[in-house]
Amino acid sequence: MAENALSDKEAIHYAKKALKLDPYLLDAESIIAHEKSDNPEDLRKKLKQIIKKGEKQLLEKGISPENDEGSYYGLLETRPYMRVRKEYLEILILQGKFRLAIIEAEELLKLNDNDNLGIRYILMALYAYF
Repeated sequence: MAENALSDKEAIHYAKKALKLDPYLLDAESIIAHEKSDNPEDLRKKLKQIIKKGEKQLLEKGISPENDEGSYYGLLETRPYMRVRKEYLEILILQGKFRLAIIEAEELLKLNDNDNLGIRYILMALYAYF
């Protein structure tokens, strides 16, 4: 409901309700971060915090890059985490932090060999830029 809300206030309201039901709902946290961020740098920092929270949550479930590298997106529990990482990648590009964006994209591809998020296309453009 938050994704389809007609106003920012309504989106935040629904996202907060969702977080009460599941405090680890990264998609809801991402919506709140987008709505409450004043600028791209602020959003980048908030997304980084959400990523750290997601990593902690996945480790608690026994999911780690060392054990599950290459098949992350195949695990349903990792999909919100991967989406937030893609948003983080997009913010790095928006800010002109292309070298950091390349590192992030390469890490995402290591986690997900099948590239269900289309990271390879973003990475190809970044490589072409350099």
